[in-house]
Amino acid sequence: MKRLTIGLMWLSALRADSRINFFCDSARPEHVKRLRREHIRAINADKAVIAGIEEVVRLFKRKKLFVVKDRVQHFKKEIYIYVWNETTGEPVKLWDDVLDVLRYAIYTNNRPERRRTGGRKERESVY
Repeated sequence: MKRLTIGLMWLSALRADSRINFFCDSARPEHVKRLRREHIRAINADKAVIAGIEEVVRLFKRKKLFVVKDRVQHFKKEIYIYVWNETTGEPVKLWDDVLDVLRYAIYTNNRPERRRTGGRKERESVY
C-alpha cells in the first residue's frame, strides 16, 4: 500500500509539471501509451549502449552530473558490480536496471547531435 501511495503522489507531481520528461524503455510500448494517457510526457528513450555510457562518463568527468549518495541505494550497489563481456565488449545484462535508466535519460536528453546543432544547452544534471 505504501508503494502505491508514493507512486500516485509521484504521478500527480509529473502531471502537475508537464515540462518533465519521463524517458521510457521502448521495449514496453504499452507503458508509454499508459503514461501518455495519464498526461505524462513519456518519451521513448534512445537506448544506445556504448554511446550512452560514454555520455554519462563524459558528464561525470566534466563535473556536470552528480549523484546524491544518500538517495540512491540501488545505484551504489550496481555501479560496483557492473561488468563487461571481454569477448563482445558490451556490458553484461545483469544487475544493470538503475544504470540503464540513468543512461536512457542522460543520453536521450543530451544527445551529441543536439550539442553539435545548437540544440538544448548542456546543463548540470542531478539524478
